[in-house]
Amino acid sequence: MQIYQAFIDEMLAVLLPSLADKQEAKQLLLNYWNQRIAFIWSVQDVVDSCKFYGGHISEQQASMVLKAVMEDYDPTCGVNQETFYREFCSLFEISNV
Repeated sequence: MQIYQAFIDEMLAVLLPSLADKQEAKQLLLNYWNQRIAFIWSVQDVVDSCKFYGGHISEQQASMVLKAVMEDYDPTCGVNQETFYREFCSLFEISNV
């Protein structure tokens, strides 16, 4: 569960101005994630994935790729570095040969 602790702290930082009880909110989030898993991908992950395959991508393009992958997500296939690179090539009409 440690991996989610940092994400929970980030969520709380964003929500803090509207929260009456930070500790209660943190406990609610911990309880919520206790029964779940989530794989979190960032714009930087997309940039790194494209670099790994020899592509050059801006953060703005990476954000577009991340959103497109989310919209086209198929849980039977999952998401990995190649997924991001293929989507990048498809969105920006780049030959990935």
